[in-house]
Amino acid sequence: MQKIYLDFETYYDVQLSLTKMSTVQYVNSPEFKVWGVGIKVEDGETEWYNEEETPDVLQQIDWANTAVICHNTLFDAYILTQYFNCIPAFYYDTAAMSRGLYPNMSASLANACKREFANDETMRKGEELVNAKGVRDLDPELDAQIGGYCIQDVDLTYALFQSYMANYPDKELQIIDLTVRLFVEPKLMLDRGSLTTYKDEIAIKTAAGIEASGTTREVLASQQKFKAYLEDLGIVVPTKKSPTTGKRIPAFGKNDSAYIQMCNLYPEYKHK
Repeated sequence: MQKIYLDFETYYDVQLSLTKMSTVQYVNSPEFKVWGVGIKVEDGETEWYNEEETPDVLQQIDWANTAVICHNTLFDAYILTQYFNCIPAFYYDTAAMSRGLYPNMSASLANACKREFANDETMRKGEELVNAKGVRDLDPELDAQIGGYCIQDVDLTYALFQSYMANYPDKELQIIDLTVRLFVEPKLMLDRGSLTTYKDEIAIKTAAGIEASGTTREVLASQQKFKAYLEDLGIVVPTKKSPTTGKRIPAFGKNDSAYIQMCNLYPEYKHK
């Protein structure tokens, strides 16, 4: 399959920032915005695609036959899968590879490059991103600046990957792919048999409880009807202040202290 090296650049400010939010919170924020993406296909020229170009460019890629390589793939692939609905066939992550090669050392792109290319000052991460902090819409000049910054990041990721892959265990790459996939393609798997059994047990228990109460589901499901039912039994119904209207309403929450006190005062009606 073909390999694509990829890096998204996204809007950030003082509050909307990965230093204050998780990746999931950040990408799912209503303020989230993609400025553009840098893409390198195999060993070709790295290209920058701006905000308008990004969706179309991503949809043109045959993701079913494409492996994606990023530095911190959990971030970029989460955007790719959850924001653009593009699912690659395989995930590499040079940050994860760096952690495997250099445990307990920084795996940031800047530090990884300083470590891997110690004698080559051209292999250094830029700092232009700070110029766009808090700027929601990039003007042509800033777009070109951020584009150049992104291209450099992609090229550094490419160089790291080539260097790391020279002697990296395949089984570790499989684990990295699985780890990334678990995060960026989340799935909820259920045991249908156990769930159905539990559902049936709850239905039986609920029906038995309603029958033991001596009234109907309709009465038990209505605050006002249940209140009237209890009053007919001579029970003083506890109340509490509504958080929305400020008025007194029946305190029927199972954790309401007044409701618990009522139950303790009338143990003979426990089955109700």
